[in-house]
Amino acid sequence: MSQDNQPRVLVTSGLSHLGSHLILQLLQKGYRVRGIVYDLGNKTCNGLKKLTANAFQNLELIQINQLDQTSWSEAMQDCTYVFHIPNDSSNASPKDGTQLMEIAKLVLNACSTSTNIRRLVITSSDQAVVGSQIIEGKIYSEEDWTDIDDPNIQPCLKYKILIEKTAWEFAKTLKGKNKMELVVINPGEMYGPIITGTTCNNLEIVKNLLEKKVSIVPKLCLRIVDVRDVASVHIAAMTSARAPGNRYLTISENVWIKDIAEYLAEEFESQGYKISKEETPLFVLKGAALVNKSLKQVIPAIGKTATFQNNKVVKDLGLKFRSVAITIVDMAYSAIENGLIKKTSKYRGANAKSLLYITDTTYLALYLFSGNCFKNAKSYEQASGAFRKAGDAQIKSQVYHSLTQNVSCYALEISENSLYHAAKSYEQAALMLKELNRIGEAVDLLRQASSMLSEHGSPASAAQALIRAARICEATKTETAIDLYLRACNLHQIEDKTSEAVECVGKAARLQLKLKKYPDALKTLQEQRNLYHSLEKYPSAFRIIVAMILVHLKLGDEVAADKCFRDSTEYPGFASSEEGALLEDLLNSIRDGDSDVFQRCIRSPIILHNDNEVAKLARDLRPPTVVVQDSNPSVGGNALEPGDDDEDDDMGDALN
Repeated sequence: MSQDNQPRVLVTSGLSHLGSHLILQLLQKGYRVRGIVYDLGNKTCNGLKKLTANAFQNLELIQINQLDQTSWSEAMQDCTYVFHIPNDSSNASPKDGTQLMEIAKLVLNACSTSTNIRRLVITSSDQAVVGSQIIEGKIYSEEDWTDIDDPNIQPCLKYKILIEKTAWEFAKTLKGKNKMELVVINPGEMYGPIITGTTCNNLEIVKNLLEKKVSIVPKLCLRIVDVRDVASVHIAAMTSARAPGNRYLTISENVWIKDIAEYLAEEFESQGYKISKEETPLFVLKGAALVNKSLKQVIPAIGKTATFQNNKVVKDLGLKFRSVAITIVDMAYSAIENGLIKKTSKYRGANAKSLLYITDTTYLALYLFSGNCFKNAKSYEQASGAFRKAGDAQIKSQVYHSLTQNVSCYALEISENSLYHAAKSYEQAALMLKELNRIGEAVDLLRQASSMLSEHGSPASAAQALIRAARICEATKTETAIDLYLRACNLHQIEDKTSEAVECVGKAARLQLKLKKYPDALKTLQEQRNLYHSLEKYPSAFRIIVAMILVHLKLGDEVAADKCFRDSTEYPGFASSEEGALLEDLLNSIRDGDSDVFQRCIRSPIILHNDNEVAKLARDLRPPTVVVQDSNPSVGGNALEPGDDDEDDDMGDALN
């Protein structure tokens, strides 16, 4: 696909911490990006233009009147997707919050009236789920909502919650051509590298610890996530067929501020930084809160940990969270290199690791050479170990190489090849483990390879790694294989490779039918049908509709089966198709209790040649029951089924 044919994506708040990373990752994946900035004269704009080799061609920065409806409509021209990131300043006043709400409404209106916007992704906050009044023992998920009247909610976060609620209510009112797809991301506290010139409120904690501006730290637990992971989730939500209509709680770990201090101490104390790790007594904090309003807002959360579920974003969007320790250290290095945190006289920076980088690079060639030799000799145990060490060396090569560069360009193309080759080495090691029948280890390595390839910006290759893993474990770990196929489907959709995506989701559906997980299979079949519909492959969609109706019947839900049939008549050509005629006869035979017609439908080539699991499912369906009214009033109606020998004569009399 040429660059001119790639979808254009609009990103609001392009100079924010998240916005800059979102622009970076979109450019790396080949999208055309239009970013809205508050000041085109800001020097950061030049930094964004240098993010990637294709930025000059694919990145357009604009400054608009954000309180004008026409300006928003013009900004969305030729765009397919919109990311709306409300201002993330924690110091926003109520007046600022009112403006945030007004801007959000203008964005919603512009999206709904545009003929080209396919999906809107809004950044909310985990505070919309958890809030400040933490209930210990409760497991928070996307189903939870914060009480908007909570007096301890910061003004900006309060308006983010109001914006999210407004967006969901607005989406419900849209119909027909104005109906757009909406997804909301609810991230925790975002930490991670800072791109030159952009801002991040959460840097204050890291800065204060490194510059010894605090002698004791509060016993406060933060719900942290890497900004790079949040950007990846946004992009996955942009194209995933599972995402529309969903919120995604995106939190990596619960981390105490004391833990952050220890991560920093381990990395930076040898470089001249003195970092306090002593926790503040609660009575001291309460006393300070009497004169500091910002402290007063956090007092209810002191010493408390919110338990949360993040499996939805992992399952639906394929996210693999980074370690928070890495996130914090990466943020610190980027801030130091950008002059946001003072350098000490002992500061060595990332170059302190360069010797190890050289060493690992030297061993790399030896590991690869050894791995291939062992492989050719069919010494799979030794080959697997060599390839795995090669992968580890390449990962270290990537890490240390990137650290020796300007950290403002962290994760740029400068070091991506190492990740790619590391992933390929892991794939080789996994294949060796497969030969040794160590299936679990092979699958784990292929998952790691997929994660590396995703970070490298190669979602298609990442999907192939997951497919290989799924094939390996289909027989022994079928549920794992289902999950891997669905993740691969999501990755293919990121690249708009719908044909490959539909193949993956079909394999998942087949395995779900094999395990008799019929409710799950229905959802997956529906996704498969929708993908075929988007490809305009209607005969293939008709085949999936047959399977869906058979599953409904297996579950004993004739009403759902009938509704599925009626809804399907809207598909072009379905009503006049062989599948449509067959299903109509099948459903009528059930209503009429006509066992002969039912059996003829079940044995139809359309069903027998559909899929082995679908054919088995059809064979297991019970024929319809015939209700016969006995002439003897003392005996009630009797439900008869074909094959009941004792009642054949009665059935014959009733039908005559």
